[in-house]
Amino acid sequence: MYRDNRHVSGGLTGVVVPHQLEYIDFDRYAELLRLYDARFSLSIEDSEGRMVYPSEATGVKLLTRPFRDDAGVVIGSVTCRAQSPCELPAAVEQVFLYCVDTMESESARKEELDSMARELGERCDELNMLYLADDDAASQETSTQAFDSLLKGMVDYVDVQAAVLFFPAQQEAYVHGQGDVATRMSLTDVATFFWTLLKVDSEPVVINTAEERLSRAPFLRCKTIAVPVRFNNQALGVFCVFRSLSEGDFMNSDRNLASVIARKAAKVHMACHDMLTGALNRGAFMKTLDRSLRSLKDNRCFTEHAFLMVAIDSMRVINQIKGHEYGDAVMRYVARKLSDSGHQVGRLGGDTFGVLLEGQSLEEALDTAERIRDDIGSYQPLIRSEQIEVSVSIGVCGYEAGTSSHTEVVDRAEVAVNDAKERGRNRVRAYRVQDQHLQYLREEVMWMQRINEALAGDLFELFAQPIASCSDTSDIHHYEILLRMQDDDGKIISPVAFLPAAERFHLMPLIDEWVVRKTVEAVVSGWPRLSGTDINLAINLSGQGLEDEKFRRFLATTLESLPFPPARLGFEITETTFLRNLEEAQKFIDLIKSFGCEVYLDDFGTGVATFDYLKSLPIDAVKIDGSFVKDIMTNPVSATMVGAISKVAQVMGIFTVGEFVETVEIAERLSELEIDYAQGRGIGSPGPLDELLENLSGGGDSLAESA
Repeated sequence: MYRDNRHVSGGLTGVVVPHQLEYIDFDRYAELLRLYDARFSLSIEDSEGRMVYPSEATGVKLLTRPFRDDAGVVIGSVTCRAQSPCELPAAVEQVFLYCVDTMESESARKEELDSMARELGERCDELNMLYLADDDAASQETSTQAFDSLLKGMVDYVDVQAAVLFFPAQQEAYVHGQGDVATRMSLTDVATFFWTLLKVDSEPVVINTAEERLSRAPFLRCKTIAVPVRFNNQALGVFCVFRSLSEGDFMNSDRNLASVIARKAAKVHMACHDMLTGALNRGAFMKTLDRSLRSLKDNRCFTEHAFLMVAIDSMRVINQIKGHEYGDAVMRYVARKLSDSGHQVGRLGGDTFGVLLEGQSLEEALDTAERIRDDIGSYQPLIRSEQIEVSVSIGVCGYEAGTSSHTEVVDRAEVAVNDAKERGRNRVRAYRVQDQHLQYLREEVMWMQRINEALAGDLFELFAQPIASCSDTSDIHHYEILLRMQDDDGKIISPVAFLPAAERFHLMPLIDEWVVRKTVEAVVSGWPRLSGTDINLAINLSGQGLEDEKFRRFLATTLESLPFPPARLGFEITETTFLRNLEEAQKFIDLIKSFGCEVYLDDFGTGVATFDYLKSLPIDAVKIDGSFVKDIMTNPVSATMVGAISKVAQVMGIFTVGEFVETVEIAERLSELEIDYAQGRGIGSPGPLDELLENLSGGGDSLAESA
């Protein structure tokens, strides 16, 4: 390789100089020789005898030595000259030969540095290309656009004829190519062949020679690099690049660059796909659904589409009984069956998938859903040498150009799939606007979303309602904590509106945890005022919370680390909760009471065999259901039942509270029936907890102590 018109120190301008010589400072070596003996000088010629240094060489040639590059190739000569004919002293000869050796070493180092500089320049170009590809991929709306960007960058930069990305699980192939390689061969078939080789072996394959093609892939008619696409040691697919036989061989740098592109493709793929099932993840699927909605508005293809929500039946039971590894195998089985349907599939979360049916009416989609349900249930997968029955519930929703967003589509399908579950599972249900039951379910789904938003954004609010002594309604030392929700306008929503949905979708443990945590925070914040009183706060706990292991651990940890006496808190649990699982209820009561907290049985009198089980529960008080209390002034049966409960409670040494006390007269009547406490609007309406704590003053006894 030669460079033209470069200046050599002391030499000629315009002379073609070997690049190994062009940066050497010949003046230094000539000066060294002159300093030793002024009669002698140096001259340098190239391999063709043309003078390189100095511009005009004079004197008699005494000794000439070849000048070699770092590979040992002669690229010129160095001559020692004298002003007049004479013998060359041995000492001068040694200095001359030292100069030649040193110049060759310097040239070799310069060449090595040049080579490193060129390689660094190439690496910088590669990095620039990769960064640009990264930026392009990150800015793309879809994985397809991102893959196209990566492939184009590889084809343009490495100067290959074609590149292909192949993901077998999704049967997706992305191709970018030009020239005869792309037209002569089925690149997807080639990628499929290399996938069978590389899905286990992680080493890239480079094929340049005819011998390599014969031993690895005889059908190839081009030079090839094949690299596995892997993520966390999981084989996802293969990346191949192709070059014509007439072009240069692939180098190590090409292979390394292909490996980098494969890693980037893996990241793009995993950003859009669910790792467990290979289906689109929720974010990528929702983008696909949005594009489908836009196509309807633009009226490009069809006038209607349909969406399926597919939920695996009894997934929680499968995980609990068989284990999560078994459950994961079931998830992969269902995902594969859905993908085999030929439609776009996404995992929406947990055990739920979405399927997009573009161009299908609602009735056509119902037929498709039934075929999918039959197909999944017709063959039971063999997992760990054991067959398992798998079924799915499917909700179907059609949508047209007027549909506002993907949220509306998914919500409607979720209503339908919940309806399918309620009707016995393993069935298909469609969302129809005129179906009143589905409308009810849809409202509950909307409440579920609002509850989750309230939990995440602290949009709930705690209220407190006073509980007074029946004999003196001004004697108040006990409050029940009540939950409220704020709407978008800041108005208060009663729990009657949203708790049914919370129970249906098993959100009560989360709500219980929120209430306990916020009550504790409020007590800690108001402790300077609360500590001078004997005020107790009672927190309602749900049956789902009582049965939830995670919530029980949270409650135990919270009570154990309270910065105030745990006895300041009491817990109310409904009678039906106790009846549902007496053994678990007993354990839960023991846990609460081990911290010194009181336990109250709420809604007492609504269950069955009430007095029979009451004697076995170590509770501190019963709260008589308001249905008995509110009409004791006019209904002798209610008054008799309340009186009977009072007598049994006195014998057992527990206290009684009458609920729904709407007037002072009812409180006085409860006192006559020897009921200890009263709660209701006749005693005091619920108010914000923080206002109560701000207004606290004075002392008093706890509910149990004052009784």
